[in-house]
Amino acid sequence: MPNGAAESQTPSGMKRVPKHTTQPSRSIAALQEFGTQVTAARSQPYYLDVTNPTANKGTVIERLSRYLKIPLEQIATIGDQGKDVLMFKRSGLSIAMGNASEEVQRQAMCVMTSFADEGFANAVEQYILPRAEPARGAAVKDKVPDVGRVHFAAAFGCPVKVINDAAMQALGSYNGGTMLFLGLGTGLGSALMVRGHIVPMELGALSWGKGTIEGYLGVRGLRKLGKKKWRKTVEFVVARFTSALLLDDCVIGGETPRS
Repeated sequence: MPNGAAESQTPSGMKRVPKHTTQPSRSIAALQEFGTQVTAARSQPYYLDVTNPTANKGTVIERLSRYLKIPLEQIATIGDQGKDVLMFKRSGLSIAMGNASEEVQRQAMCVMTSFADEGFANAVEQYILPRAEPARGAAVKDKVPDVGRVHFAAAFGCPVKVINDAAMQALGSYNGGTMLFLGLGTGLGSALMVRGHIVPMELGALSWGKGTIEGYLGVRGLRKLGKKKWRKTVEFVVARFTSALLLDDCVIGGETPRS
């Protein structure tokens, strides 16, 4: 949620976070009166993610560990935002991008180049692949084709699970039944949880109007429609998905400005 344009609802009523402030700490302080009902973390210098206290990346890492039966010490995490710190603390190897703040970098075991400077790829090559060398061996290494598409299982010499933000946030927000997560941002992230199982989806690619759903719900749609009409569009789409997918819950997240 954008810092300075946020509203949070609690059972006791509404609370408006200070508007147009240049000090994110003031907004965080305003949310403290909600106690343990919410948590807040910066995702950008002037953006706050306000969520249920259990819906964070630290909780997701723990759930993934149980779900995939992978010990926490064998999980590597890579991030560049304040909301990534909790997953850093729970994983066996944590790597911060060079574009992360000094505070975030201090919480990671390793610091790599910035995301724009191939930080993710460099982190995998410099810190993760060498740890897999004993399991790989020459025979396995020879199986890795020298092409742009990476075959992670062959490269690491073991089964590999790759998960994106939408699936992670869906898992972290899940409380049972059938739940859809929609991440409103540059595009539209989506993932479905059904009876404890993650179902990755690309709902943003569905045709709608003169384009796709992503074009209406993402940041382009917000700029084109304006906040009021965009919000009504989001409500309409959520209602349709709830009916079509027989949802018990629909969780909306993401970092769309002034959403």
